[in-house]
This record gives sequence, C-alpha cells and structure tokens, in this order.
Amino acid sequence: MERKKTRKWWKMDMKKILIPTISSVFLTVAYSNGVVVKANGKQQPLTASDQDVHSIRQISKSIELGFSPFTVLKTGLNHMYADTNVNSEKLQQTSTNTKKIVYLTFDDGPNHASIPILNKLDQYNAKATFFMLEPNMKQYPQAVKEMVNRGHAVGMHGVTHNAKMIYQSALTVLNEMQTGQKTLEEIAGVQSHLIRSPYGSFPHMKPLYKAVVEENELHLWDWTIDSEDWKYPRGQFVGKVINSAEALASTSKPMIILMHEKPTTLAKLDYILRYFQENGYEMRPLTEQMEPFTFHHE
Repeated sequence: MERKKTRKWWKMDMKKILIPTISSVFLTVAYSNGVVVKANGKQQPLTASDQDVHSIRQISKSIELGFSPFTVLKTGLNHMYADTNVNSEKLQQTSTNTKKIVYLTFDDGPNHASIPILNKLDQYNAKATFFMLEPNMKQYPQAVKEMVNRGHAVGMHGVTHNAKMIYQSALTVLNEMQTGQKTLEEIAGVQSHLIRSPYGSFPHMKPLYKAVVEENELHLWDWTIDSEDWKYPRGQFVGKVINSAEALASTSKPMIILMHEKPTTLAKLDYILRYFQENGYEMRPLTEQMEPFTFHHE
C-alpha cells in the first residue's frame, strides 16, 4: 500500500516539475521567434504575459492528455491544438518517396456514438475500419449501413466478447465470427472476411484456431498501437497514440491504431485526426487484399 501511495505522489511532483520547466523552455523559444495570436481576425504579437498564459495552459493540457515532454517540446505544442489562439508553423514529417498511411480501427460497436464518430471522420476525409459485435449490429443496423455507405471497412469482432466462451475451441471462434459475418451481410448487403479476435490474438488464438479461420478465408487483424482509450476516459490516450505513432514511424511496421466506439473516445478524436492530417498521413481502411498483421509478426 505504501509503495502505491509513494508512486502517486511521485507522479504529482513530476507534473509540478515538468509544467514550469517545459514552460520556461518553450517561452524562451516563443519570445525569440515572435509568436503571434489571432484576435478579432487580426494577428498581433503576444506580450510576455499573454505568452505565459497560453504556453502554460497548453503545456498543462498536453501533459493531461498524455504527451511526452519530448513531444511537447518537439511540436512547440501549437500544432496539436489548432482550436486554441496560438498560431505557429506546423510540424511536418517529410517523406518524398513513400506515402504515410495510418489505419484507424474501432472495436466493440456499433452503438449510439457510431454516427457521431462517422461524422467526425468525414470532417477529416478519414476512412477507418470497424470491428463489430454481432448483437450490437442487430441493435444499431443503421450505423452499420452508414459505415458501408460512407466507404469504411467493416469486420467481425465476435458475438460474446467473453474470452471463456469464444476461446473454448477453434469451432467456437469460427462460429462467433461466421455468425457476425451472416448478420453483417443481412443488414448491409456486404460480405466481409476481416476479423479481430476479442483482446487480440495473443495468447488466445492458438495455432489451430488461426489455421481454422484461415481455412475459412477469414483475415485476422491485430494492431501496432493500442490507444488504451478504455483505460483513459479523460483523454490521456491522445498523447499515448501520438507518442507511439512518432516512435513507430521510423520502423517498417504498419501503423494500425486500436480504439473503441466510446463517447469518451469521440470527445478527443479531433486531436488524433488533426495530428495525422497535419503530418501528411492518409487515413485508410484495411482491405482484404492486404497482408494481415497479427502479433506473431512482432
């Protein structure tokens, strides 16, 4: 108990240290570069007091959302928060020979947040992949149809989302996925072979289970970035996604982000979509022609 308590106080102390320290560094850079703000449609130089307020507010917000100190300094904070008044040069990752692609995926839907999520994706011309639970498809058929009509990819996430039930055998895995496949076809008129097993393929999907789904032409997908949006409802998952994306960008792995159809995810989705748009990424859906990524590729 004492150890946990100490760790909590350490985190609080680190925030007290990080915010003023990063603020002072950022302010030094801001003063030397003449940061400007938009006020009543006009651009004006910031005063020192204005810069203090804007910078500290943004730094506090970035740390709250889970950004690493290095990311905070690297981006100058401003390009992450275009809805604030600070206007600065956007950080662009340069790539001349290869396209930068990110695959946004959403699990556990559909639900009442699905249509608003689709609307938000439309604002950024972003396409995503939705791995859905069969009972939810029956409950929200219009959301399923909208996903298909708007050009997103759809796939199956099983029926029960209960590890003890779905992973009893290779047959129970197959039955749940094929049940979802049938329901999807009945609702939206499309047959998908994309699947994502609940909680990911490792360690639940044994070699035999994988062999059975492959024999039945189902394509199993995991992810390379886990947002953990279910764990951080206040938005810290935003920083986790962006920090992970910047680290993954220098590797050969595909950028596949796991999120969930949750109102709390929707509330912060703008930050993620804006980051990828401003950094030159195409937000595409997964396809059945692609080589599926599973954890054994790690």
